[in-house]
Amino acid sequence: MIHQKYLLDTDVLVTAAHSYYSFHICPGFWRSLIYFHERGSLFSIDLVQQEIKSDDIVQWIKDKVPNGFFIDISKHLNIIHLGKRIMDDVQNTTQYHSSAIDKFFNGADVWLIAAAKTLNYKLITNEVSAPNSKKRYKNFRYL
Repeated sequence: MIHQKYLLDTDVLVTAAHSYYSFHICPGFWRSLIYFHERGSLFSIDLVQQEIKSDDIVQWIKDKVPNGFFIDISKHLNIIHLGKRIMDDVQNTTQYHSSAIDKFFNGADVWLIAAAKTLNYKLITNEVSAPNSKKRYKNFRYL
């Protein structure tokens, strides 16, 4: 049986940890992330792990998260190629301010999008598509 696989964006982990799913209020949420990962359904990418600066999440990753939860995208040439194509496409548009392009290129988002598309995973994020924005790249057309 083929089941859907999911990728977590940084904002999902950070928002959960600092609001209604904090480690002290809802430890079951955090256990469920590991549960679904161990069954092959839930992952993130290494660049998301690098974006996380919150001490409680960093400690959770160190103590609880199994190897393989954060996919090393450098080992997936198809992700790298699609990420570069997305970056070229965004760079060649005149819609976005240069600061929006820089922020998009320096974060995990381009690589999350490329990984989700390449691996056929659903991306879990709190972000909302805003294709007409000029100040922030928030166009999910690649998914």
